[in-house]
Amino acid sequence: VNAMSYEGNTYGVPYATENLALLRNADLVKEAPKSFDDMIAAGEKAGTEFPFLVQVSDVGDPFHAYPFQTSFGAPVFGTDDTGAYDPADLQIGNEGGIEFAKWLAEEGEEGNLKTSLDGDIAKEKFVSGDSPFFLTGPWNVEAVEEAEINLEIDPIPSAGGEQAQPFVAVQGFFVSAKTENLLAATEFLTNYIGTEEVQTELYEVGNRPPANKAAFEAAKADETIAAFGEVGANGVPMPNIPEMAAVWEFWGVAEAEIITGKADPAKRWKQMTSDIEKAISK
Repeated sequence: VNAMSYEGNTYGVPYATENLALLRNADLVKEAPKSFDDMIAAGEKAGTEFPFLVQVSDVGDPFHAYPFQTSFGAPVFGTDDTGAYDPADLQIGNEGGIEFAKWLAEEGEEGNLKTSLDGDIAKEKFVSGDSPFFLTGPWNVEAVEEAEINLEIDPIPSAGGEQAQPFVAVQGFFVSAKTENLLAATEFLTNYIGTEEVQTELYEVGNRPPANKAAFEAAKADETIAAFGEVGANGVPMPNIPEMAAVWEFWGVAEAEIITGKADPAKRWKQMTSDIEKAISK
């Protein structure tokens, strides 16, 4: 509902959610890691080409790195009393953000984060058994199952000591501002699209975890849905405020430069924060 709302007003009805989780090849590593360092140690002990896989690419990938960033206590924005994101409270450049930037540099130097790994390569390597761990979303589970990997889906391990919170993407139906019949449109969404029966049917067609709580409880009979849902329960909605556009513009590029060692992590993170602040204030 927060994802469908802006400045205290709700504009639509959510019907599905989507978030990252940690895929684990249980034939290579038997237990879920307790921390990022624990995961890397287990991955190295497994003796595979990669101890851990996550897509980064040469322009960065803040969406996939965000759970680790939040584990350093550095969300993008703070929230107000209603739980909505506050664009005046930019948190990304706090002390936790600086520590996260230093961590990115360290992991890049160690080879645990690689800008040469895009989504397709990361998936291919995991499916081929070249790593015991793959941070990704439910969209890659089918390929893993087809490869007959002994799959377990785990919580995302913390890198900074606090809880690793992924973004939760929310799909929904919105009422058009140009609708000629607001009452009928609202009735259709709230009393049809929002119902357990319809959201269950949408889930059966699209295989996305339903937003309706009763429909989701039924869908949890699918172990994959249940596991991703458990991780998503600790996630945060993808920011839907206009100011987020300015964040995306500078965020990934800064992360990529830090990971590859092209920039001092603290200075580059502070520059990124300054660039975001200037873009937001325009």
